[in-house]
Amino acid sequence: MLRVLVVEDNPGFASFLQKGLSREGYAVTTAFDGQRGVQLALKDNFDLVILDIMLPGMDGQRVLEDLRKNKPALPVIMVTAKKDLESKIGSFDLGADDYLVKPFAFDELVARIRAHFRRRLEAASPTPVGDFVVDPHEHTVMYSGTLVPFTHKEFQLFVHLLNHAGETLNRPDIVRAVWKIDFDPTTNIVDVYIKHLRMKLAKAGCQDIIKTVRGAGYRLALVETAS
Repeated sequence: MLRVLVVEDNPGFASFLQKGLSREGYAVTTAFDGQRGVQLALKDNFDLVILDIMLPGMDGQRVLEDLRKNKPALPVIMVTAKKDLESKIGSFDLGADDYLVKPFAFDELVARIRAHFRRRLEAASPTPVGDFVVDPHEHTVMYSGTLVPFTHKEFQLFVHLLNHAGETLNRPDIVRAVWKIDFDPTTNIVDVYIKHLRMKLAKAGCQDIIKTVRGAGYRLALVETAS
């Protein structure tokens, strides 16, 4: 599962982020001050941090400095009411990966999070995504230390689903993206390959991660949610 740490001192806004991101399939932990945020980020293995600047005791930029010293590769999105250029440039200079000014559309935050995970998957070296480690060079996927024996095309299909985790993808779009051909409605190629993915993932100990969305297509859910 993809783990997100939210460091935000406003309880209402923190609750809004936690509920929304949980619905998107992320495992969310919340810290209400900067010091606690640093403690959690350094102690646990989070995939991304959403960080406010105006925090009690230890402000977000000081938190960011500590994170960059100890976990330089951990993606950090600054989410703040401070829209002045100085705060934005200062945050990027300290190593922020992104900067979003409140108020914002929740869908924009989700899109930016997905973009960060997609860029990680496109890296030339093995990349951890939740409980998976994807090696785009060797075309291999490990799940919790177990190799999932995908064929070349299965790997491409799985990475496409992973790149769009939480989104419902229809069959024509999957065919165009993975097979690079126009969709033939008489074929069940996507369904056959999805079946292969599910069987191989189940053998590796990963159950029910690929959801069928009736009448729409398929969705990869990195966190189990109630259906």
